[in-house]
Amino acid sequence: AEDRYESLFTNSPDPVVVHDGKIVLAANRAAIEFFNTDQPDQYINKPITEFVHPDSIKESAKRISEALSSNQPNQMMNQKFIISTGDIRDVEVLSVPIVYEDQQVIMVSFRDITDKKQAQALLRASEANYRVLIETIPNPLVVHRNGVVVYANQAALEFVGGKSLDDFRHLDIFSFVHEEFRQHAQDSEPRSPRMA
Repeated sequence: AEDRYESLFTNSPDPVVVHDGKIVLAANRAAIEFFNTDQPDQYINKPITEFVHPDSIKESAKRISEALSSNQPNQMMNQKFIISTGDIRDVEVLSVPIVYEDQQVIMVSFRDITDKKQAQALLRASEANYRVLIETIPNPLVVHRNGVVVYANQAALEFVGGKSLDDFRHLDIFSFVHEEFRQHAQDSEPRSPRMA
């Protein structure tokens, strides 16, 4: 088993660090690259608290205690690490208790998800800005899926004399089209989520 973990440590494309709960004992090449240093000694035999962000130290200490006492892997969780430049990186962390040089230690494998989290935050901000835009534009705007109303902004509700979206959600969008033009509108409408 120890050979298997040693191979994983050496060959893993993900950063891997081994510590005894307090001190970093080893770090693979991917970890050294993650921490953005050419000096591995900067991390070996140093307290793990130097590299774990203060926001994550309490939870990290709890996970270390649980792993050592149960001798079972922790579930994957998100933490924050500090690299050599002082930058803070978001990571997904998995901790596994192992035997290393005749002592029980913890092997930590992690993956940088900073860019992913930033992209998600930008997407949420974009969606929020879009919602504000469609709520405040003066023109009526309706979103429907296959002809069924799923959303209408305030201007659209006022246009048809409605008070609440619930009064119109799930209605047939074509019921608001004059009967003289209804068939033409149905024939020309693609069957996919659309704004009208």
